[in-house]
Amino acid sequence: MVEQTQSNAAHKAAHEGGVKETLISLIISLAMALIVKCYIVEAYRIPTGSMAPTLLGDHATYIGPQTGHSWTVDRGRDPASTDTRPLLDPATGMTHALTGPRVNTLQPGATPSGRRSAQAGDRILVQKYLYEVSPPERFDVVVFRNPTNAQQNYIKRLVGLPNEHVWLVDGDIFTSPYQNTPNPADSALANGDWHCQRKSLRVQRSLWRTLFSSEYTPLDTTSNGSTWFTSPWSPQSSGWTLDGHQSYDYTGADATRLSWDTANWPITDWEPYNDRPTGSVKVFPVADLRMRCNIEPNSVNLIVTATITARQHEFQTVVGNGTATLQMRSLASGQGGPWTVLADTPMEALSAGHATAIEFWHADQALRLFINGAQVIHGEYDWDPAQRLEFATGMPFESLRATPAGSMDKFTLARNNTYAHSVPDVTWDFSSGPFTLHQVGLDRDIFYQPALRNEVSFGCHPDRVVTLGPDHFFMLGDNSADSLDGRGWEDHPGQTPYGLAVDPFVAQEIDPAPGVVHRKLMLGKAFFVYFPAPLSVELFGFKLPIPIPDLGHMRLID
Repeated sequence: MVEQTQSNAAHKAAHEGGVKETLISLIISLAMALIVKCYIVEAYRIPTGSMAPTLLGDHATYIGPQTGHSWTVDRGRDPASTDTRPLLDPATGMTHALTGPRVNTLQPGATPSGRRSAQAGDRILVQKYLYEVSPPERFDVVVFRNPTNAQQNYIKRLVGLPNEHVWLVDGDIFTSPYQNTPNPADSALANGDWHCQRKSLRVQRSLWRTLFSSEYTPLDTTSNGSTWFTSPWSPQSSGWTLDGHQSYDYTGADATRLSWDTANWPITDWEPYNDRPTGSVKVFPVADLRMRCNIEPNSVNLIVTATITARQHEFQTVVGNGTATLQMRSLASGQGGPWTVLADTPMEALSAGHATAIEFWHADQALRLFINGAQVIHGEYDWDPAQRLEFATGMPFESLRATPAGSMDKFTLARNNTYAHSVPDVTWDFSSGPFTLHQVGLDRDIFYQPALRNEVSFGCHPDRVVTLGPDHFFMLGDNSADSLDGRGWEDHPGQTPYGLAVDPFVAQEIDPAPGVVHRKLMLGKAFFVYFPAPLSVELFGFKLPIPIPDLGHMRLID
């Protein structure tokens, strides 16, 4: 009897000990979770498309049955829409080269693409800022409190850092050190302090937006006996096999050229994500481009030249004859001036019978050449913002900044047609043949537009450059044509259509400076999409309310 009582007591003590240990473990786990959430990592969901296509808000996905290419379209503005075809680019009257045929050539009721159901936005992980360990860096994707509404969390790309001035010029970011002067733009111009900010290779690769690549050539380029699709690449001589083929063959022996068809496929910053029934967006020409192809020559003496002509200049790489060269020259006089070699290096001849991947980058006032994925050479040129604007527009700088009262000239820098001299031409030249090209592609860089609606935005005019104090940051969205960001947060007397006042709480308790994000509003750096927009499930034709994560699109954020 005594032994049984002792046994029961021991069992009870063990049970109580187990419950106690469980409670302690739960409390510790909860405390660790709270510590992680408060000080290390937190999860957020992307609600809008201001960072598209880097990060997706509520959207629909289209798939081109003829190309295999998929793209996303903002559905947050029009969630009830059941439209199943992409709309027209308002500037060119056609769809993106990758998204399908020109809509106006289709028969009534025909659709160039399939459409999935509306999908929710990406879910991301954000590393909280520990400034002593990991301070914010330029071109980070960051989460912060909206300075015009402190109840909202925003996500944008950080482009301006403390103690500097920021000027958005022809799509790029220029900065100068902070100067306490009435007109910092002119002071920095006089001192040569303005410099174009160049993205890292990792960030730049994540921001290339494909305009076309030959592997996405439609399987069938004819409909009802007529051709609805021709390649954006145009041969300048006979001997090419191009249309309807995903690889391009040149069977001739003479020198030849392949040009981008700018008349039918203008090179702009139009984003398929903004292709929706409601509203419209501006498009601007983009001269920051990546040309690429995999070339398979029949002989070892082939010389390949890639050229981008824009901003009254030619930018070029020449690969062959045992060397690789990056060079540029001015066309301002109407004729080509002497070439300025930015960089060159010896390299082996292109291998006959083997494909060699060539990439020529022109971005952020720098040229780069990659062979088989590795950078082999790069060069830079330094124009200040005034020079850049004159080359991009063909107009004197003082004429561009003029703002006569009551004149539409004050919107000059906001008009896309002002940048006519930045409309690029793109060509490949080959010294001889025959050869075969694979994956012939053209990609464009992000372009920070100078206008929200119809006025020059904050930071986009020499008289309204952004001034950042010791605790200020400047933010822009990757979907520049459709992002309410630092360009539109400037507080104006009379409240202009795009100006937004600083939140009263932020102005009183933190900082009243308009257009910027104070350090105390910064939450953290977005680093991982852990739950991409989920896919819907269909069974026997019925949609089931079971979201399936699109694991193939889990990714690090650059």
